[in-house]
Amino acid sequence: MSKIQILRQARILMIVGGVWKIPFSKNPNIYTLYKIYAYVIQLFYVLVACCMFIEFFYLLNSEDVKKLTDNLKITISCSLVAVKALIFQAGAFPKLVKNMIAEEKNILESSNDEIKTLYWKFVSYINKCATGILVVAGVTAVLLVIAGSVIGLMNKSETKPMLFLAHFPFDQQKHYKASMIIQMISVVIATTYFCMSQIFYLCILTFVKAKLKILQVHLKHFKNESGISNVKKINNFIKLHQNIISFVGDLNKSIKYLLLIEFLLSSVNIASVTYQLISASTIADLLFSFTYLMLLIGQLFILAWHANEIKVESIAVSDAIYQSHWYETDINTQKLIFMIILRSHRPLLLTIGPFKPLTTHTVISVMNAAYSFIMVMTSSN
Repeated sequence: MSKIQILRQARILMIVGGVWKIPFSKNPNIYTLYKIYAYVIQLFYVLVACCMFIEFFYLLNSEDVKKLTDNLKITISCSLVAVKALIFQAGAFPKLVKNMIAEEKNILESSNDEIKTLYWKFVSYINKCATGILVVAGVTAVLLVIAGSVIGLMNKSETKPMLFLAHFPFDQQKHYKASMIIQMISVVIATTYFCMSQIFYLCILTFVKAKLKILQVHLKHFKNESGISNVKKINNFIKLHQNIISFVGDLNKSIKYLLLIEFLLSSVNIASVTYQLISASTIADLLFSFTYLMLLIGQLFILAWHANEIKVESIAVSDAIYQSHWYETDINTQKLIFMIILRSHRPLLLTIGPFKPLTTHTVISVMNAAYSFIMVMTSSN
């Protein structure tokens, strides 16, 4: 655990969620048991998510907007984190994680103290953000339990309250304890997956930013030496730059369609939670809806802000090399430097599907769409 710094908290959550694909124990029996645990926990969660979707289609036939939005606000988030958990185990993600671990080891073993100090600042930033996400998500989950069960039981109504609306293959009122146990476990898993996905995204995007910053440090401190030494150094910088470009390209291929789905559904999800906030009947409902809304908006800003930071820092590579003593070098070295400057003027981007790049303006578009959905919901009611 201690050997992995920037992914430390994400790795713990991924192991708990049964999503971590890299062997963490030399004992084959332990890892075999972990695989069984991972299969069981993910199957359980997917089945519960399917039950929530079935209930959604039942509610579509009713005219109860309150119940429909009550189902939607949980179903969309739970389904998205389930898809993320599956994607994190397939495709290029395991390879990206291995690359991150290997490159982090090289950085921390470097003799350059400035680079190590810079990297540790990013690790500290990740730890603070991860702690914030865990606290807010944990508080939101506790408020869901209070609003969904404790307050409902105090009202002494004939229908016993549930944490969320799902269509289980048995009478939930008759088998209330079993229903609540299933729902409680589901809330814990969903909270784990939500925190895992947000922190994992944050780790990857911050790691890319850290790599770009480290490249900028190398370029700023580039000094003129003999011709052969200059060319060799610049070639190493070009390889480092190409490595970052390749990493971002693989990352974008892995998540661009997931980002498309997430941003399309986020507007509906935010609208549903806002409607619940407006129509909240208890303080617990109000607090849960408010913290949940902040969590949903926050996750969009986390993605968009850090994706935009990668764009900014990739362009800043040309500024960094311009601050070096490039003008003192020979013509061959200057040509190589010019190639780096030209490439850095084409920014590194994460895209929403095959469409536009992910920036902070994307979040504003989602909020505008959410506002339109809220108007439709309130007018329908």
